Amino acid sequence: MELAVVLLPLLTLTFGVIDSGMLLYTDAVVNGAVQDAARAVRTGQLRNATDFTAFRQKICDRLMGVLSCDKLAIDVRSFASWSAVTWPTPQYNPDGTIKNFGFQLGGASAITVVRVIYPYSVLTPGLTFTVDHLDRTATIVMLTEPFE
Repeated sequence: MELAVVLLPLLTLTFGVIDSGMLLYTDAVVNGAVQDAARAVRTGQLRNATDFTAFRQKICDRLMGVLSCDKLAIDVRSFASWSAVTWPTPQYNPDGTIKNFGFQLGGASAITVVRVIYPYSVLTPGLTFTVDHLDRTATIVMLTEPFE
């Protein structure tokens, strides 16, 4: 009887710790992948709007096969001045995809914002009543190099 009283909180705590570790791992992997892909934009390796597939692939290659590349939402925008830098709040379609993200590269010496959102679903069954998913966001604001 005492085991039943103690086991549920113990298992919830154990799985909560594992879930927290997975959340931190996901955050670190997504941030590292976005930093590497953004470096290709900053140095001019990716310059055109047609480079979206290559940019996405650079991120996917760094997800180490553990995280699904299909879940990524990618937003790249360029701005004329630092005071103009903004990014919109994500607007979701009924299927859960983000509809107001785009891919716009500005060229050499452009102020560019790279934002990638990876939706993380909580694994612990007892904790889904508080939050069932947490979007992990990696954002990089940079001035591209004068590569032209």
